[in-house]
Amino acid sequence: MVFSELGAVYDGPVVQTQDLTVFNITKEAVVVRQAKVSDQLPPIPGVPSVGYTPVQPKPPAWWAEAIIPVD
Repeated sequence: MVFSELGAVYDGPVVQTQDLTVFNITKEAVVVRQAKVSDQLPPIPGVPSVGYTPVQPKPPAWWAEAIIPVD
């Protein structure tokens, strides 16, 4: 489904990764980054029976060496 929607607006090569790597490609640059995701499910609509507090997961230690500063 994603590829059919993508094909409606883009007619070029596509790479699907399994490690959450994202490639942003423009005429000026190629930027490679890790996708930011949450391991927790979003709240379910309706009246909650228990409280839900999102928890930001701690990044792995090796990320500190791979961080690219963003201005």
